[in-house]
Amino acid sequence: MFKELKGVSVVKSGYSGGHKENPTYEDVCYTDSGHAEVIEVSYDPKVISYADLVIIHLTTHDPTTLNQQGADKGNSIQKCGIL
Repeated sequence: MFKELKGVSVVKSGYSGGHKENPTYEDVCYTDSGHAEVIEVSYDPKVISYADLVIIHLTTHDPTTLNQQGADKGNSIQKCGIL
């Protein structure tokens, strides 16, 4: 969604926290690495403000909901089809 906003130049996905250095998708998906999926957003503050980005994020995603991003529900193991 962020990629579609005027003023956003780059959106990079990755992982934060956890106990494995430089985890891969498979590490996060198939093991209990403890990582959370995150994004890094590069943007032009002359076009879109940080406050606008936060408002957009919080109206499209409830960060207090564990293991859910919209229709994407379940922990990493469940999402990868193991359970």
